[in-house]
Amino acid sequence: MSVIRDDAIENALQQGIERTLRYRGAPPDNWVEPAAGTDHDVLIVGGGQNALALVWTLRHLGIRRVTAIEAKPAGQAGIWHDTARMRTLRTQKTLTGPDMGFTPLSFATWYDAHQGEGAFDSVGQIDRIDWGNYLSWFEQAAHIGVRHEIRVAGLSPEGAFFRVHLESPGRTWTEVARKVVFANGIGGLGQPVLPAFLTQALPPAHYGHTADRLDFEALRGRSVGIIGSAASAFDAAAVALEQGAADVHMFCRKDIPPTLQINKSRNYIAAQDRFFTLPDALRWTLFDRAQKAGTAPPADSVRRLLGHANFRLHTGRDLSGLSLEGGRIRLPFDGPALDFIVAGTGYAQDANTCTALSGVSHRLAQWSDRHRPGQDEANAILSRYPYLGAAFEFLPKDPAEPLPWAGNLHAFTPAAGLSFGRYIGDVPSMRFAVNHLSQAVFDSFFREDLAVHERRMRVVPEDREFDPSLYAPLLSPPAP
Repeated sequence: MSVIRDDAIENALQQGIERTLRYRGAPPDNWVEPAAGTDHDVLIVGGGQNALALVWTLRHLGIRRVTAIEAKPAGQAGIWHDTARMRTLRTQKTLTGPDMGFTPLSFATWYDAHQGEGAFDSVGQIDRIDWGNYLSWFEQAAHIGVRHEIRVAGLSPEGAFFRVHLESPGRTWTEVARKVVFANGIGGLGQPVLPAFLTQALPPAHYGHTADRLDFEALRGRSVGIIGSAASAFDAAAVALEQGAADVHMFCRKDIPPTLQINKSRNYIAAQDRFFTLPDALRWTLFDRAQKAGTAPPADSVRRLLGHANFRLHTGRDLSGLSLEGGRIRLPFDGPALDFIVAGTGYAQDANTCTALSGVSHRLAQWSDRHRPGQDEANAILSRYPYLGAAFEFLPKDPAEPLPWAGNLHAFTPAAGLSFGRYIGDVPSMRFAVNHLSQAVFDSFFREDLAVHERRMRVVPEDREFDPSLYAPLLSPPAP
């Protein structure tokens, strides 16, 4: 049963947060010297779970001039209430979330408060809708202050800083930030991949991508095709069937969908947290191997389809050559006629597809600029990933070209996957990635403003801890 919001419970939760903060002390005061002409020290693009965690963590490092902007309305950030179709999160329920270890803000605390003490113990995996509602509560309870319904239209570097061009309904303006962090999910620095054989043969009314907000109710009584066999494809097939599709057919080019998670061999803390330090050739090899092997869907996503007699999995099938005849989709082999196709074909990560970066992305390094794999490891998809530094920062395409602003532009999305070896943005990455980026930003501000801090640290304080007369009763009498 999903959690139902209760104002009295949430007021009690808020009191618990404030009580714990009194016990442990307030976050540090802001120590970053405001740079002249700037509005923000850090501007975060995105209002989902990672943006929330970054704002919370940076403020608790004494970096207080932080703002997060989100294109969607309040309560709708992230994927949880629209394009995510799994019933539960795919990750362990005990992994660190946006609370970053601050228990009064954890999902478990929120869930137990609403469902009863110990209720979280009986949860196998976290319900997707509950997670989305928890994030909405977290945003308010932690006083994150996400600015909703604002879109980044572009960035203009000004020295080492950025003039950020913003849009909201009926208004455009600019703000200046020292650092900009893209933390806006899988589509933030990438775009859905749609096969050419689909887009060239069919009008848009006959196909969609799992990234789209699909109207499954409109597919009631229709024949639906699914391309791909990853988790999102299985989830889309299940929702189509549950919403009343006449039949659903999944098409997979492989002889059998993957059942092996090849990355499991590096599922330990050292390999995960220090992947970014590995040689380029090894990072490429490991990521190329995983990308070509494919990712096994969760067993629960497969089981969700077992009770549907009107579902069929077609393996070893390539749909190149399909066509539209008489309003129905005809396959290039003897198979069912379809009314609509959903492409579960993933995303391509490429900063050049990001509208907000259109004025600068051509000057930023991709992996193709830094690493040339052998023919057996050629991979056009990976070659377009941004080549990032150790702080998730972009680097110049030409190492000889000084770009003082590049180091202040950070990719905290799945586009960082090849550089960091993990899906940056999901719950399992948060413990490492949020702390890693936050500490890097902390260090960067201190280094950049070292002259200011040196002057500050050399100041001799004038306010004494107490008056020297306090020592008087303790002084030994003067020698005769």
